[in-house]
Amino acid sequence: MVDTTNLSLKNLQTLSGHKDRVWSIHWNPSGDLFASCSSDKTVKIWGKNANGQYECKYTLGDQQHTRTIRSACWSPDGQMLATVGFDSQMCIWLKKEDSFECVAIMDGHENEIKSVEWDSKGEFLATCGRDKTVWIWDKDDGYEYSCNAILNGHSQDVKKATWVPGSWTLASCSYDDTIKLWVQEDDDWECVSTLNGHESTVWWIEFTKDGKYLASASDDTTVKIWVQGDDFESNPSYSLVSTLQGYHKRTIYACSWNRDGDFLATAGADDRICVFVKEEASGQDDLPKFTLLENKAGAHFSDVNCVQFHPTEDVLVSCGDDNLIKIWTISE
Repeated sequence: MVDTTNLSLKNLQTLSGHKDRVWSIHWNPSGDLFASCSSDKTVKIWGKNANGQYECKYTLGDQQHTRTIRSACWSPDGQMLATVGFDSQMCIWLKKEDSFECVAIMDGHENEIKSVEWDSKGEFLATCGRDKTVWIWDKDDGYEYSCNAILNGHSQDVKKATWVPGSWTLASCSYDDTIKLWVQEDDDWECVSTLNGHESTVWWIEFTKDGKYLASASDDTTVKIWVQGDDFESNPSYSLVSTLQGYHKRTIYACSWNRDGDFLATAGADDRICVFVKEEASGQDDLPKFTLLENKAGAHFSDVNCVQFHPTEDVLVSCGDDNLIKIWTISE
């Protein structure tokens, strides 16, 4: 159990540099860099300077992407960055000693791509978008990727696709209010489970590092917590165990677990960030309990679009429609 005595969410630094709203952020595996994606058609790479303050190290994409860049993801080895945007393109960037080089550009989706993510082994990329599909990409020659499968199961825009850690089970969430789980059967990918429970768009889904818990953030102003089934390997599924509601007043756009899965941060259109503490229950129901640690109103000057915990520290990064990025810590 986490000792939350005197703990609070504190703003360490505010970063400016983007010229339009910042949609999402993603830490590299080692946690020494993070990428931010913006409507200004750029990705910025941030890291610490000699004084321990974050600064922009690189700016990517202004010549490759022609519209909003919505999502970025680092490869498991931290040497590549995949970016996607409203121009329906996916770019692969190779990290060099003092620069990033765009080494591949792939097309395929009919229109806006909303998210991109590598699986934990670096063998697949998943993208999803406004065309209601999820694409699975295999590595081809060099740095090129080719489409392995197109998953048709959602009836509306697909907002995010993410892999269950340590597996090739994929989860996706949609404007159709559902979450779907997909697995590869022989040469085909099949939907093996649909999670129902939200009453409006599911904007974000994220697993704990061990894959045991799934958090989903929705337009219905709730975050739902799902637990992995005991027979997950043979029957991939999650069951609803908790609903967090009454904390955000408008759409919840994103959520993020910390490294140990004992803190959950949420971000919403009400300009606030909430942080919850997970406590394993000792009662007969054996279900986790969540308590509010912080409800930070006015965390940004407008919608908070994304929050992401550092991979090894209780440091949180947020971004919003105010073009800003903020660094937070949970500390006394």
